[in-house]
Order: sequence, then structure tokens, then C-alpha cells
Amino acid sequence: MDESYRARTFSAHGSFENSFNIVQSSSWLEWVHAESQGYYQGNDIIHYSVITDADCIDVLSEFEPEVDIFE
Repeated sequence: MDESYRARTFSAHGSFENSFNIVQSSSWLEWVHAESQGYYQGNDIIHYSVITDADCIDVLSEFEPEVDIFE
């Protein structure tokens, strides 16, 4: 699905440029901890956000991702 309509998210991010970020104080990660009744609480999980001109991709992971950029 083309997510270019997500004006609020893009506006909060500051632009429509491609980016890869670590999300601090993630409400999604807090929700996962609450939803799982703390199952993942002891794990060092990081919320990564990938924003392109048409997509917002969120990833929760214990492992640092490997990113390949193709031009």
C-alpha cells in the first residue's frame, strides 16, 4: 500500500526524504510489552523506522540490522 498519504507522520519526521532511524521512547514498543504481558521486557529490543517517499516501515528487533543501499 502506498503510504504517501501519511502527512502527519512525514510532517513529524521533517521531510519525505528516505531515512533510517532508531525510534526513542517508542509507543509501539511500549504497546508490545503491555500486550505480551512483559514477555519481552528483559530483552534489548530496538524500534527501527524506515521512511521512503511512499512507505513507512517499522521494525522491532534485538539485533542490529544490516542495510544494503542500491542506487
